[in-house]
Amino acid sequence: MLQKQEASISAQRKEFERLEEIMESKAASLNAESRDLKEGQTRLVRKDIELERRQNRLESMQGRLSKRHSEIIEKEAALKKESKKCRAHSWQRKGNSQGMKRMSGPGWQRR
Repeated sequence: MLQKQEASISAQRKEFERLEEIMESKAASLNAESRDLKEGQTRLVRKDIELERRQNRLESMQGRLSKRHSEIIEKEAALKKESKKCRAHSWQRKGNSQGMKRMSGPGWQRR
């Protein structure tokens, strides 16, 4: 009877050691997987921060471009207005300075 108990205890001890090795192996595997996940999460956070910086830069550039575009449109409008004034009064300046007037035919004719 004592031998049966010793054999049973020995078998249980071997089974326990086998299960312990399996648990240690799984724990090591889980630790490695956890470490990989943490590293992946860290990379994702870094990429997210970089994307946010790029987005901010793009928004800033877009604001500057929009402002510059508005300035250009204003300058264009002012130039068109000035150009119309110049064209509208050019015949008066030329004609009045010499007593000449533009006629339907070629060239200038005296009044």
